Amino acid sequence: MLTAIAASIAVPLLLLAAFRLWLTARRLDRLHKRTEAAWYGCEESLARRIVAARALAATGHLAPFAAAALRTAASAADAADRTARQELESELSAILRRIGEAERGDLSAELADAEERVALAAQFYNDAVRDTRALRASWFTRFFRLAGHAQLPDPFDMPATVDTGDPVTR
Repeated sequence: MLTAIAASIAVPLLLLAAFRLWLTARRLDRLHKRTEAAWYGCEESLARRIVAARALAATGHLAPFAAAALRTAASAADAADRTARQELESELSAILRRIGEAERGDLSAELADAEERVALAAQFYNDAVRDTRALRASWFTRFFRLAGHAQLPDPFDMPATVDTGDPVTR
């Protein structure tokens, strides 16, 4: 009689624990996929900005040393692997910030759009990274090792290149 009562309590508890394990593992898998998709979107936006920067360097509106620095920074950022990309993209951002609107000429709108897309894509990626890291930091995920061998994603911090209109960041 006592074993039947214990079994009637233990079986639902085990099923509930198994269900929570399954839900948490699925959520973690979806978050890792979301993070990767957000990274590819960020890479696409960075590539678009690199193309716009190369086009600006080729227009002839810039001084020769500025055009050479812009071409070099764009090529370095384009050829960089994922770990070194943040620093090189920050250098490209710094060079683009130093170029005035008058020097940008017809490409001013294209560069502004590309910079805004980079800022938004980096924000989406960082939001996905934050959510993934938060779930991986929970005791339940760590105790049951639900992340497996998946690499912990790192945030991609880009310097602010556009005015988002948020009065707090101004």
